[in-house]
Amino acid sequence: MLFTIITICYNEQKRIAQTLESIYNQEFSDYEHIIEDGGSDDDTLQIVKQYKEKYSQLDISIYSEKDNGIYDAMNRAVRRAKGDYICFINSGDFLLNKNTLYDIHCEIDKAPGMDWYYGKCVYIFPNKDEYIQVPVSIENIEGEDMRPYLETHSLNLNHQSIFAKRECLLAHPFDVSYKLRAELKWYYDCLLSNIKVKKLDFPVSMYSLGGFSERVDSVKINSRETERIYAEFGLKPEQGALRVPKADDYGGAIKYIYSEWLALLQAEKRVADYLRRQGINSVAIYGYGELGTHLIAELKHSGMKITCILDKSDKYAYSDLPVIKPDKYEGDNADAMIVTAVTHFHEIYSEMSTRVKCPIYSLEHILEDMW
Repeated sequence: MLFTIITICYNEQKRIAQTLESIYNQEFSDYEHIIEDGGSDDDTLQIVKQYKEKYSQLDISIYSEKDNGIYDAMNRAVRRAKGDYICFINSGDFLLNKNTLYDIHCEIDKAPGMDWYYGKCVYIFPNKDEYIQVPVSIENIEGEDMRPYLETHSLNLNHQSIFAKRECLLAHPFDVSYKLRAELKWYYDCLLSNIKVKKLDFPVSMYSLGGFSERVDSVKINSRETERIYAEFGLKPEQGALRVPKADDYGGAIKYIYSEWLALLQAEKRVADYLRRQGINSVAIYGYGELGTHLIAELKHSGMKITCILDKSDKYAYSDLPVIKPDKYEGDNADAMIVTAVTHFHEIYSEMSTRVKCPIYSLEHILEDMW
């Protein structure tokens, strides 16, 4: 069997069907599909089983069991695989079109024996806008030492657009001690072992933005794990384009927030409409910084009542809304509190949840749920 497509999923009833359609509509049929489910308790498994019955002519295997995270599930699925080359198309990701597997089959025929065949990836925003992520050229068909190159270049790789030889994945499994960046370690682990790599000139997959790795909570994890990976391989990012993300990079942390918010506005989705659907007609806003200012401006024009602003700083006292120090706040008649200081949400929630009776939401989580 030439290909194994692996799909990792857990409680993905909203997105799994489109992923399966992209796989089962392939014109090229020399592949198996392994679905590794983490023990879903929604309708994911029911949907998957319906597709297995509908496409009974295909080689589809379903496994559902508790795992120790996505990388543990990926390693398990690799050990089950029978294909010569493996690609991970997880729930929410898609093969580009119905000819993708055939096109890669042709590339393998033209340049056989590579450990990786990798291509571009199309990123999909929540509002369905798209852009193409173009990976760096790491073509290495002779298997020479790539360390000097890797110390001076970023990769821009996406595992969804890599077809890796099964033996390569068995020899270099994903490190389950990482929560977010095991893929980055896997890239370096493979490339520094002098594997043979062929770059494809076309997009292979589509990747839906908005997962855990893009969230504000992930910034510090990303930073710690990236530093650890560079240290493990003795890479020196200060010598070139590689940079360890800063754990306290506020701008980096809210980049995802702005992107999400702008996409929602373009789709004519408003925060106030979402709040009203939840039965919320008045809010207290925690944080009168950059995000808080934008939220107040949007809500003021919507008829939503803002009862007060909570902020530790005195510099916002000129507001025409009441500005209260958090330690002086004793609760009011607001239906909910929205925290716009998203990088400190967990600390703020711990502090305020014992003092107010209304629900407390992070602005980030509201924007994610609005889709």
